[in-house]
Amino acid sequence: MEPAMYLQVLDPANPDFKLSAQQFFDLADAYLLVRQQGNEDPATLMAGAQGVLLAREKEKKKSCFTVSAEERFMNQEVIDFVRAGLLV
Repeated sequence: MEPAMYLQVLDPANPDFKLSAQQFFDLADAYLLVRQQGNEDPATLMAGAQGVLLAREKEKKKSCFTVSAEERFMNQEVIDFVRAGLLV
């Protein structure tokens, strides 16, 4: 399967980082970082393999969006990114 777009969700509160997610990490078009209530920048909370891989992809200028459960893990910034990517 070859998706038109691949977004990977990263939650620093969830320590389970599946091997399959790690294997395909660099194929993501963008990353959705889950913000926990009270924490503004989830990227600073990323640890272990998630943190290392995310830092590498950010150096490659990959997009990262902060989302929350309250927003249903979606916001206008993510919607605009997906629309623009699908129109290409």
